[in-house]
Amino acid sequence: MTHAYPIGFRPRVRIGVVGPDDLVEHSIMAQHRKPQEFDWQLIAAGYREEHQVLEILHRLEGKIDACLFTGPLPYDITRRAGALAVPATFVPLNDAALYRALLEGLLKESYDLTKVSIDTLSQHEIEEAYAEIDVPINWVRSHPYQADEQARDVADFHLTCWRAGEITTAVTCVRSVWQLLRAAGVPALRVLPTQASVHAALSTVGLMGMGSHLADAQIAVALVEFSVPRPGGTKRPGLYWRDEFRLPLHQLLLSEARRLDAVVQPFEERSFLLVTTVGALAASTGGFRSAPFIDRIHHELGIDVHVGVGIARTVGAAAERADQALVRAHSGGVQGFALASGESFLVLPDREGSPSGTRPPSKQREDALHLLRRLVRALEPVRVPAGADADSAGVHLVRAGGADPFVVVAEEVAEALHTTPRTARRNLQLLSDEGLVWLLPSDPTPQPGRPRRRYRLMVERLSELAEADP
Repeated sequence: MTHAYPIGFRPRVRIGVVGPDDLVEHSIMAQHRKPQEFDWQLIAAGYREEHQVLEILHRLEGKIDACLFTGPLPYDITRRAGALAVPATFVPLNDAALYRALLEGLLKESYDLTKVSIDTLSQHEIEEAYAEIDVPINWVRSHPYQADEQARDVADFHLTCWRAGEITTAVTCVRSVWQLLRAAGVPALRVLPTQASVHAALSTVGLMGMGSHLADAQIAVALVEFSVPRPGGTKRPGLYWRDEFRLPLHQLLLSEARRLDAVVQPFEERSFLLVTTVGALAASTGGFRSAPFIDRIHHELGIDVHVGVGIARTVGAAAERADQALVRAHSGGVQGFALASGESFLVLPDREGSPSGTRPPSKQREDALHLLRRLVRALEPVRVPAGADADSAGVHLVRAGGADPFVVVAEEVAEALHTTPRTARRNLQLLSDEGLVWLLPSDPTPQPGRPRRRYRLMVERLSELAEADP
């Protein structure tokens, strides 16, 4: 088992659950029905009005390691105010939560679900939800979530639709909006997060809080995207055809997540999001020399996937880099893998071994490959010979990068190639652009100033040059 923390060390993670008081209670009770995955303590921090969230966060300062908001509105209020002093995320609302609200309205109030206004959820999520229950959507009005809006703005959207006679019912994800609508005499349904969403969000924020305990911990977020052709001849829109691929893929990724001490959950319609630590993911990929999940998914399920991995100190930043890496991964052919760490990208080829499909290598890539080979040859004299003592050999490379002789810093590249440090950094950037080096997390250093950037030379790519040269 690969651990996301030192073996035998499980620090207690204090998680503040922030939101409307009834949703905070709902979230904590949902967690009690599931076994927790970390040694965590949930601290309830409910409010009656959204403007109280900053005061609550101030009272929690120094008492929590991570924060879970019950929805996007209080999270964005806090983020815009710059009051997020700990890792934080929010519980997402999805089509399953909408199903429950619509069913409640149908069974308890006999509302007409064809003429409603819905806030927060995207138009796509609403269309998919209505398609699944086979209800027409022609008269449904939507107002997707916007980060700079206040609850009053959202309530005005529903009131405008109601007064114009366009709707018979309002469906809202915000408690204060629900209260305003009920006070105005508008029939309103409230969308509450599902227990599965709460549990997944708590697992994610627990991992984020665990990372804050470990000074050198970094989060790795993997986006796994699959692509299957949509069959023709369907009588109505829906997702059943896609579930034939998504469900077994989800099961496979859950087994991988257990091995990595990770959290995995569906993300959009053709993707899954996996959150773990850099150490766990690196151990399972041989230091990112092989792509995670791809071969197993292809051999067991016959599905081609692209995987983008982002590395950062927070889940949000890592997810953003994972999305950028996923774009790079699509350049790898039928399937591919890319990793984003800092400003550097690592792109691995697909199973046929071609990093860019059938396209011939560009002149820039050939130049970069020759540069990499020249650098590796220049570094040969400073490698540690088998059985030699590192100090007696005077090896700069080992001091900078540890046990891997292909981990370097710009000053070592400059010395090896007899160039200036500025030229060495430019050369490393060229290699990074072509996926021939990737940026490692900086080592903690007692010296003042910014730590030196460390790069792993992808010497495995030199086989491309050997195949191209006569």
